[in-house]
Amino acid sequence: MVWSIIIFEVFMTVTIRSAFSSDGYIIDQSLTKEFRYGSFSSPYNGCGWIACYNLLLASGIKTSCGEVIAALTPTLQLGGLIGTRMRHVQAYLRSKGLNVQLTKKSAGIISVCEKADHGILWYWDGLEPHFIAFTRVGDGTFRFFNAVEGEENHISDIRSFLKKHTFVPCVRVLTVIK
Repeated sequence: MVWSIIIFEVFMTVTIRSAFSSDGYIIDQSLTKEFRYGSFSSPYNGCGWIACYNLLLASGIKTSCGEVIAALTPTLQLGGLIGTRMRHVQAYLRSKGLNVQLTKKSAGIISVCEKADHGILWYWDGLEPHFIAFTRVGDGTFRFFNAVEGEENHISDIRSFLKKHTFVPCVRVLTVIK
């Protein structure tokens, strides 16, 4: 009897996944089906609002998923078929009091990110664009959220992250300037 309980507990620990990390960040977009974003559920097009939510949390600004979705949904084109646009992400973050700077030139992305405390990267992940948030955790190292499904502590430097995750050398970044 005791062995069956232990086996059951181990099995439950391995199979139960959450969209959220233990400290409240969204780390698995595929598990956000309950969050509708425009005409779609968030696993399809939610990376933009998820990156905003995670950046606000990293910046110490309390919010809810529903508040971020409600603010960004009216900006979606074609019901969200093409996801969130960078200019709307930038405007939303500014409305929350963050001083964000947009860098569009891929050549300057690494140096801009290395100076940032927090930010949002937009890049081509395979054949589709993707937004992720990041926050500084050490000298030259960052924690990335929602870059690899379910990875709680995705730690890397910017150069290694981009080398591993970008398919097309077209990257944009919003960085928080204190």
